[in-house]
Amino acid sequence: MKIISVVVVMFAIALGTPRTAAADTFWSSVGAGCHMEPASESIGAIDYTSGIVFFTGSNTGTIHLVCPVTKAGVATNPNFMDIQYSENHNDCSITAYFKRTTTGTSPSAGSIASVISTNHSGLWVASQGFTHTFSLDDNYYWMDVYVTRTSTNCDPWFYGVRLYYSS
Repeated sequence: MKIISVVVVMFAIALGTPRTAAADTFWSSVGAGCHMEPASESIGAIDYTSGIVFFTGSNTGTIHLVCPVTKAGVATNPNFMDIQYSENHNDCSITAYFKRTTTGTSPSAGSIASVISTNHSGLWVASQGFTHTFSLDDNYYWMDVYVTRTSTNCDPWFYGVRLYYSS
């Protein structure tokens, strides 16, 4: 009986308490879940073990990633986006644009929101609020992510991007 009690307690501890932040995530993607544009493949790489996108060797330039957005989470419209990244110098930046294209016979594209990294060493998250009413019936959604390195003074890593609701 003691073994069963210990297993039940350990299971309860492993489950922990519900995290509201996780429940509010509408959609997320690790860097490896995005499509690297062919022109970027000569300067960048994806570590499929960790999902990180990074520059290879001493290459500089801009890695362009396209991340298709599909509804994956809560029914509430997201009102924030964030990027998780590591970059340690002003010669590097990571910018994400949340975009949409309308469906139908005359599609039109537009940017909903954007977020840019700031100069930090170590792992960071940059967030940006926005207002938009989602309609997967009327729009196609995606993220354009640009990882830029203008010198070898920095080594930017892109971990992922997320849409979420915050009250």
